[in-house]
Amino acid sequence: MLNTGFPVKTRDFRIDFVKGVCIFLVVFAHLPRIGSYVKSLEALVGWIYNFHVPIFILISGWLFSAKARGGLECIKQIGVRLVWPYFGSGVVLIVAYGIANYFGIKSTSNPVVSYGINGCFLRLILLNGVAATWFLGTLIFCQFIVVALTTACQKIGKEGAWLICLALLTCSYFLSFTMLVPGLSLSFVIFFCMGLYARSFVKELPSSPFGIIFVIIAFFMPLHRPSAGQVILVLGMLASLMWMGEQCHTLSLGRLFAYLGKKSLPVLIFHPIFNVLYSPLQRVWLRLDHTGISGMIVVAICSVASCIIADFVTHIYPVSYLFCPKRCSYTIARLGKNIVA
Repeated sequence: MLNTGFPVKTRDFRIDFVKGVCIFLVVFAHLPRIGSYVKSLEALVGWIYNFHVPIFILISGWLFSAKARGGLECIKQIGVRLVWPYFGSGVVLIVAYGIANYFGIKSTSNPVVSYGINGCFLRLILLNGVAATWFLGTLIFCQFIVVALTTACQKIGKEGAWLICLALLTCSYFLSFTMLVPGLSLSFVIFFCMGLYARSFVKELPSSPFGIIFVIIAFFMPLHRPSAGQVILVLGMLASLMWMGEQCHTLSLGRLFAYLGKKSLPVLIFHPIFNVLYSPLQRVWLRLDHTGISGMIVVAICSVASCIIADFVTHIYPVSYLFCPKRCSYTIARLGKNIVA
């Protein structure tokens, strides 16, 4: 199997912190932007889109490893951690969007309005995702291809990691032109390969306050995707956030972001529903606050609340635990302990 050199044995607080900040920015970028003041944030949101998800993908590539388990076992892990949440949440979101559309709750972010129910299910099957889960298709594709390649070549050492990355990029480049996998993002594949390759030679992800220098440099460069400017921006933000994680590990705010990082997938899945439900209340809310800022805060709080609910659900996984009172009581106690900690 692929020897990635430095296996991760324990959770790194800094990585959870970085993921937490990025998932917060994902929620912020997807919030309904209404009102006199919030509309001016469009440029900021466009800039955020250049690095928040790419950082997720890069970290995923760095953490991913097929070492110490067979190909079939690794595929099972991908199924539990990515494929099942991707398709399960996709069906739930499509149903929720369909119900909202049926009752006349319109929203520009509702894919059912744009593609219809059948079109949404087709996009889901073709790894194009639904709402905020669209990039998970690329992540699933990358991990399956890496497992297939490392299984076929049983004794590839870390020196051969570049061959795996080259094969993955070549395959993705071909598929991106043939549109056999329309949800595939070539720029995200590049960042996944960057993380995968770096894992073979680097013990830790970059962490430095001087990462902000790269962010400033990227600010003056074109940021189309993919581009050298985007790569510099992503690496600079990653190094800066990793350093901030080191400084904030004892602070409540740092722990909150680390908690969000651990539960980034549930937040990603749940927050689009609140955006749609908030749409019919926008005009009413604007009468109370013409800037629209308070409305964004309400949706963000609801998204974090959904994360806590998802935490309860994940602690009683698999589903059979739902029917076991002892498991439920244990889960409630453990959830309370986690929140206090």
